[in-house]
Amino acid sequence: MPEWARERSWELLLAVILVGTIVYNATQSPVYLDVDNFVNLFRLSIEKVIVAVAIVIINGEIDLSVASVMAFAACVLAAAHESGVPFGLAIVIALAAAGVGLRWRVNATWLVFGGAIVGRLLWPWVS
Repeated sequence: MPEWARERSWELLLAVILVGTIVYNATQSPVYLDVDNFVNLFRLSIEKVIVAVAIVIINGEIDLSVASVMAFAACVLAAAHESGVPFGLAIVIALAAAGVGLRWRVNATWLVFGGAIVGRLLWPWVS
């Protein structure tokens, strides 16, 4: 089996496990997909995520464009939810934005500088 096929099968397995876990948790708890639950999960896990990302960066095994796409998707999620889009649909929109960024390998430079420019232009209206 070629190396790329082995990697794709591993990624597919992880995606199936992730989707299965989300579906199971959503069926077991009516508040699992609630905004407050996601906020609580992020608050409880942010320190662990920072340490894990720092270790990966120190080892030199990260492409920073992935982190930029992740931040971009989080901003898309927040903007969509703030504009009145239901939270479940906002998650789908954010995942689609992340998928587009990762599929076409959006360079981190474009996201960082583009985000800074757009942020500067919108700053007077955001508060």
